[in-house]
Amino acid sequence: MDEAGLVPFLEAIYAIELDDETWLTGALPAMTERCGPEHHYVGYFYDASDVNRLNVWNIGATETSPHLVEAFRIW
Repeated sequence: MDEAGLVPFLEAIYAIELDDETWLTGALPAMTERCGPEHHYVGYFYDASDVNRLNVWNIGATETSPHLVEAFRIW
């Protein structure tokens, strides 16, 4: 494991001063860099406090079909 490569990833995921969308657009590329471009990464925020309705927002994806991102938005 490349420990030096872990630092940019940790910096991206612990950038809690950022708004949700900015944080997610930084965290997903950091995940791609850390875990490999052969995978596809999708991230979103959700509120599951109401078990009858899952509220999802700020859907982001790397190297993923726009149709998949839209499916998450509709969901």
